[in-house]
Amino acid sequence: MTYFLIFIARVCDVTLATLRTILVVQGRKIPAAILGFIEITIYVLILNTVMKNMDNIFNVIAYGLGFATGNYVGIAIEDKLALGNISVQIIVNKDMEPELTLALRGRGYGVTVLDGHGRLTETSVLIVVISRKEYERLRYVCKKIAPNAFITVNSIKQWSGGFFKK
Repeated sequence: MTYFLIFIARVCDVTLATLRTILVVQGRKIPAAILGFIEITIYVLILNTVMKNMDNIFNVIAYGLGFATGNYVGIAIEDKLALGNISVQIIVNKDMEPELTLALRGRGYGVTVLDGHGRLTETSVLIVVISRKEYERLRYVCKKIAPNAFITVNSIKQWSGGFFKK
C-alpha cells in the first residue's frame, strides 16, 4: 500500500510541477504560486516517507515511476487545457493567399499578410495570433485551402493592440 501511495503522490506533485512551470513561463503569478504551494507540500511529505525507508527498493521504484508518470500526465493535461496564446505564421504561394486570408477572416481571425520570397516562388506570410485552443481549427482551414502551406507556431507571453478573435 505504501508503494501505491508514493506512486500516486509523486504523480500528483510532478503533474502540478509541470503545470506550474507552464504558468510561470506565461507570467501567471497567482495560479503558479498556488500550484507551487500544493506541489511542494506533497513533495516534502512523500520524500520524507521515501527517505525513512531507503532500504526498501520498491519505495524508490514507486517514487521514480511516479515521477515519470507525473511528467506524462502533466503534459497530457496541459495539451488538453491548451493554456496561453500563440502566433501562427502561415507561408503559402502568393496565389493561395487571397482565398486563405478571406477564409480565415471570415471565421473571425485577425490576419496580417506580408510579402515573402521563397527560393523559387513568390510567397505570402500570414500571421495570426490566437489562443492555443483555436490552433487545430485554424490549421484545418489552412490545410483544406492550401495543403502545401508551411505553418510555424510560437508561444507568446504578451501582446499589445491588434485584433483578437472573441
